[in-house]
Amino acid sequence: MPTCRPQDLPSARLELTDAELATAAMACRAMAHQEDKRAAAMENPTTRAPIEAASQRYAQLAQKLEASRKSRHP
Repeated sequence: MPTCRPQDLPSARLELTDAELATAAMACRAMAHQEDKRAAAMENPTTRAPIEAASQRYAQLAQKLEASRKSRHP
């Protein structure tokens, strides 16, 4: 059975409005904050590390969305 790998898929460009970009960035910021709080409550570094990594990914995505929004209006 053939497998579908992400690198084999064509990239799709999203066309989002300013409001959609702002909403998505705000949601990512909220998720990053929530994951930070969740990670802080964990004592075991092995289980905390993936949560911290997810928090960082959400924050990075928020930055990308915000930068995209700002680049539209120099």
